[in-house]
Amino acid sequence: MKTLNQRIGVAVILAILLGLIFRHYQSFQLVEFVIPILELIGEVFILLLKMIMVPLIFFSLTSSISSLKKNKSSQLLWKGSIFYYLTTMVVAVILMMVVMNLFQDNLGGGQLVLEGNEPQSIFNSEEPHSLKDSIKSLIKNPFEALSQGNIMAVVIFAIFFGIALRSDNEHVKKVKIWVDGVFEVVMNIVNSIMKIAPVGVFALLSLLIIQQELSMFYQIGYFITLVFGVITFHGVVFLPLLLKVFSNESIKSFWQGIKNVLITAFATSSSAATLPVTMSTLENDFKVNKNVTRFMLPLGATINMDGTALYEAAVALFVASMVGVNLGLYDQILLVFLAMAASIGAPAIPSAGMVTLAIVLSALNLPVEYVAIFIPIDRLIDTFRTTVNVEGDVIGALIIDKYFKS
Repeated sequence: MKTLNQRIGVAVILAILLGLIFRHYQSFQLVEFVIPILELIGEVFILLLKMIMVPLIFFSLTSSISSLKKNKSSQLLWKGSIFYYLTTMVVAVILMMVVMNLFQDNLGGGQLVLEGNEPQSIFNSEEPHSLKDSIKSLIKNPFEALSQGNIMAVVIFAIFFGIALRSDNEHVKKVKIWVDGVFEVVMNIVNSIMKIAPVGVFALLSLLIIQQELSMFYQIGYFITLVFGVITFHGVVFLPLLLKVFSNESIKSFWQGIKNVLITAFATSSSAATLPVTMSTLENDFKVNKNVTRFMLPLGATINMDGTALYEAAVALFVASMVGVNLGLYDQILLVFLAMAASIGAPAIPSAGMVTLAIVLSALNLPVEYVAIFIPIDRLIDTFRTTVNVEGDVIGALIIDKYFKS
């Protein structure tokens, strides 16, 4: 994990150096020779990300949903958990989108267009897209949706397919095993793609610096400020407020009790890596029922991604603003669910944000090449969004524990 992050870090530094040198020596003959090579490498990397995004979303969601327990004693637990996780994610995404829309004028709309990427509508149509059309676009023949890369239609079918796999029928169980196996295969492919991520990042970021105005990076600084502001509000105000309203836990004792959990989450940038510390703290210090912690915390580490979901939505709106695409109300409603689906389907690997960002941008018909803009800042933001994700897991377990014991 650290090795890949370090390699990506080195690639970012080298790309910045190369980009600045080539910007300074535009007349240098080597520039004309190097740029086509960088473009080819970048395009191949983006194509690999596009290739794997639909299978990743489908099999990740299907495997997660089909693994939910079905026995009566666990129904309150898993239904309450799912409701809590989805609700907090929706609130996080909507809050981020409201802030992005309020400050849209400060993001420099229409000032950044990568070469060869013309602004386009989310639905590739000059006709206004009605709510009826939006709903119809979500329900498609699954094979048609898979072939067209219709992410939201794939998500809808994955949910139905995952629920259908929660059966005790022996034949259905065999299909469940097959789905889990294919998901492991997909993850192996993702891991293989991520091995060449430093090369792809180097090519994309180099091109970005060579070809774009440096004023863009000031806009990114403003974007980072907005994202940090919303993440902080969600983690310091909204989630503790839920804890205060729906449990008897003292806010002061809560912050004192989860200090080590949050430090571990911040340091590792991984909900899964923090899981042993989270589980031990809740069971030993907060005396949470083990049935709650051992179901909710692993599930939360997989699907409870408040920080990640709001970041995905922020990136989509930022890129749309930069290329001059106006996402209307229906488009943004779809973006709420798209950001949630992409974050839930995020693989537990370093710099997985590249994969999920590619999913969101592709589904909105925005240039996937724009992931290069966010690579240098992804690691920093990841530490904060992971910390909020883990905090949400802890608060969810404390809330559900109160009702589970009653």
